[in-house]
Amino acid sequence: MFGQIVGEILPQAIGIALSPIPIIAAILMLLSPRARRTAPAFAVGWLLGILVVALVVMLFVPASAA
Repeated sequence: MFGQIVGEILPQAIGIALSPIPIIAAILMLLSPRARRTAPAFAVGWLLGILVVALVVMLFVPASAA
């Protein structure tokens, strides 16, 4: 059951992960004078944000809604 849910959500998650906004932000940060400090912080924050949203959806959306 969990594998089926992940299989249904995975294409959308990949689309969100590849959206141009984080890519543009990463390029701008890498070109900034403090790239060594800002780029890893952005990457960690971005991944944690996606994980939090995924966790909230998994906890609060009932399985019968799928």
